Amino acid sequence: MRPIPIPDELQQEGVRRIVIAPPGGDLTHDTIRPVEALAAIVPEGICLTMLVALEDGDLDRLTEMRRPAVWLSMYTNQLPPFAVEVADGRG
Repeated sequence: MRPIPIPDELQQEGVRRIVIAPPGGDLTHDTIRPVEALAAIVPEGICLTMLVALEDGDLDRLTEMRRPAVWLSMYTNQLPPFAVEVADGRG
């Protein structure tokens, strides 16, 4: 999966669109890509929501889901580094 831009029509009122850079702020980092996010203040703190698209082979590994994209939301006051991976859970 890879982060993709969020279409304008999916941005809700009162939610801010931001770009989160990889550690060190290098927007051209080879391994950790910057990601566009929707940021909202919620009772739990800050909600950051990103949109990721399936890459070649992902759909085969996610046959039960059959979704063209996956949303990832984090409720946190400090954004931890993260990675998204498709795995079968068998070790």
